[in-house]
Amino acid sequence: MPVSRQAKIAEVFEGIAAVCGDQVAGEPPRWSGMSDDCSPIEWSVAFRRGAPDIRVLVEAQSEPPSLKGYAAASQRLTRWLVDNTGADDALASLVLDAFPPRNDAAFSAAYQGSSFFTVGRCEQSCT
Repeated sequence: MPVSRQAKIAEVFEGIAAVCGDQVAGEPPRWSGMSDDCSPIEWSVAFRRGAPDIRVLVEAQSEPPSLKGYAAASQRLTRWLVDNTGADDALASLVLDAFPPRNDAAFSAAYQGSSFFTVGRCEQSCT
């Protein structure tokens, strides 16, 4: 992968991490149902015909943890992805409007992902 592409992936991830930065430094990550190791972030490689895609999935969280806090963090991350990567938030907006946070006993609000196509295609972010 070209160094310029690596730099773009690092730039997008650093932006995502800054938006999701509401985490106590030095503490283990909060539990998340998004990944197999219960952490709120996951890197993966998607294999298909041709070059594989690199993806990062995140669950924006908040301190203190609450469904409303997580939903607000998710909305901030969605806005950042739209403004900085060209993500399309049309579907996310419909879901958020249809299912407002109501129960603080639940902590999963939304998961976001960005795919970094490695060759011959544009970068894409999904929320």
